[in-house]
Amino acid sequence: MKNQCLVIIVTIFFVTFAYANDGKPTNKQEKIKIEYSGQILLAKDLKSNVYITFGGPGIKIQSGKIYFIAGMFPSLKYNYKYDINIDKGPLSPILGTGFQLGYKKFTAGIIFYSIKNNWHFAPGIGYKF
Repeated sequence: MKNQCLVIIVTIFFVTFAYANDGKPTNKQEKIKIEYSGQILLAKDLKSNVYITFGGPGIKIQSGKIYFIAGMFPSLKYNYKYDINIDKGPLSPILGTGFQLGYKKFTAGIIFYSIKNNWHFAPGIGYKF
């Protein structure tokens, strides 16, 4: 099992390096580019929860104006049918994991949340600023 994991990790490393290098030498000096971007996504599961999701750490693949993100998404969960005897309140922080597909400034996501050892599926739409 260790050998298989090591082979997979080394293969991913070399494929990524080969893709990034692209075999073309560049003589231009590249400037360091720092930018801020954020996103908000509203998602709803099949139960009584609505999520306000903010962009978090992840892996982004972009081709032109289309991008794909696989990552973790910090969120605020709003339960509009909460029971005061069971739940602590209608609003609580939660961390989700999932995928997003976007075009220009708009994004659609499929995010999974673990609530009381049950996974909740929450599709949503959002905006990137």
